[in-house]
Amino acid sequence: MSVVKLANGHKFTIEPPQEGTGVMRGRQRRTLRLWFAEEQPRFEAIRAAFREENLARLTVYYPENETALTADAQLAGVACKEFAAFSIVGEWIDQEEETAPATADTPAVYGRRLSVTLGERIFGE
Repeated sequence: MSVVKLANGHKFTIEPPQEGTGVMRGRQRRTLRLWFAEEQPRFEAIRAAFREENLARLTVYYPENETALTADAQLAGVACKEFAAFSIVGEWIDQEEETAPATADTPAVYGRRLSVTLGERIFGE
């Protein structure tokens, strides 16, 4: 698991993000795909926190066992990467996924998973 911290200080537990590139407004940009490891009741809070001003600077921490509830002081020594001037470039994806496979005695268990793709803004946008 990883942790993403927005410019306003809000933190969310995510799967390791997928960095890539894409074309936005005719120019190649860095992209960042985030899959949230949060429960469905938190989805609205996540969507509300991912506003333009909160994406001016975000930090992704790559801890071994810390979560979004980990204190900032404890995250200070954790490997991290900063991203500046990103915005949401894709739709929010709220999909069902199997969280526990079926066995001979129990049916499969399903849950919801939320993701979004961010794209880097270029100066002047």
